Amino acid sequence: MDSTVTCPQDGDPALELEFSGQGAAFAADSVGIGAAMRSYEEFTFGTTTLNGDRYLARRDTGRYVPMAGPIADTDGLEFVYRDAFGDVTTVDTLVSQIEVTIRTGSEVMNSLGRMVQDSVLVWIHTRN
Repeated sequence: MDSTVTCPQDGDPALELEFSGQGAAFAADSVGIGAAMRSYEEFTFGTTTLNGDRYLARRDTGRYVPMAGPIADTDGLEFVYRDAFGDVTTVDTLVSQIEVTIRTGSEVMNSLGRMVQDSVLVWIHTRN
């Protein structure tokens, strides 16, 4: 990636991306100025410990970095993998939905003296 280039349309600073060995897949005029472009980064999600508490974390190439928490010690992060019919599967090529549940682990009491608990449930539908 080169950040020293400028946009040919208006001269503003720009980024130039180079794709080594993939030149044949990209025609020189196939992406016009102002065209939409998508990119992505791969992350591994899991948990990490910070000051004795578990946190939702992500990792790219290095160590896990805390994102949210603290989460519950035993069931704070749960992944359920489902096929196109919604049935649980352990076959990676059949996964078309991922159910992610995150549960808090904070020891906060409400006005009645009960532990406050919260959770988030997210369904991810893959594009395969």
